[in-house]
Amino acid sequence: MPATTCVLHRCRKLAALSVLLLAVGGCFSYTTVPLETVAPDQQARFVLDQEGFGRVMNQAAVEGFPVQMMNLSGNRISGRVAGITAETLTIQLRGAGSSVLTTQVATRSIQEAALRQFDRRNTILTIGAGLGAAALMIQGGVIPAGGTESPDDNPENMVGLRLFSISVP
Repeated sequence: MPATTCVLHRCRKLAALSVLLLAVGGCFSYTTVPLETVAPDQQARFVLDQEGFGRVMNQAAVEGFPVQMMNLSGNRISGRVAGITAETLTIQLRGAGSSVLTTQVATRSIQEAALRQFDRRNTILTIGAGLGAAALMIQGGVIPAGGTESPDDNPENMVGLRLFSISVP
């Protein structure tokens, strides 16, 4: 298989994966709720005070959890609520690969709680944008110029529209 065809196939796969990830990520949003409404087995995002956030980061560093994969802006942590008591919230944070950090956060350290919920409007917009991007990439990427030949057989018969370029050494 010629190098050009191989690169084009990789670009198509990358575009398809990007559209899929965009669609999955755009289907949910976080809605701010009172802390009392948070229940176990819910996916939530919490804004912590400096002390609480520092404790979570220290625990992550001690246990070897990949802190660089976490969103560290605004003292936020996101994870699945594993348990609730009057004084603490147990949260499972996911890192790179299959790494999971189970941490306890004092409820007094939580400044804001938000639950992840399905968002119909964002889903429709994201799927529409993803389908449009996919159509442009398919249209502009590889179109056989005629006949029943596949692009693998004869890459010289392809018409391309450059949406982006990749240099191959």
